[in-house]
Amino acid sequence: MENFCWWLTGLRRRNIQHIEMVAQMLGLVHHCKATYNSDLILMKRRAQLRAQEEMIGNTTVINQVGQRYTLKELCEKNVFNPELRKAELMVRMCGFEELSEHFYHVGVFLTMTCTSRYHAVLNLSGVYNPK
Repeated sequence: MENFCWWLTGLRRRNIQHIEMVAQMLGLVHHCKATYNSDLILMKRRAQLRAQEEMIGNTTVINQVGQRYTLKELCEKNVFNPELRKAELMVRMCGFEELSEHFYHVGVFLTMTCTSRYHAVLNLSGVYNPK
């Protein structure tokens, strides 16, 4: 069964990749329409999150002393909660900053992109790049 789940996960991932590739080839993903991914994938992801939210709200667990909690209540108390996740990230970043200052290191953040002539779709018109 474990091997089946691994294959199923891989097939789902490939399916999403192919849907996105076709959406890009059809010109549905670019600056003027859907910037990062197709609307179909966005709808699928939102449906997945709604189903997950419903599942964790309906699942109850009981600990060794008999206390009952829903998974939603437990998720709100750990890094599954986006607010707590952000707070933990900030604490870690602060710690790394203090450590780097101690060793006289300097942090650099670089964003490297290709020039517009290498983009598949022209920025303003949404037309395929002839180059």
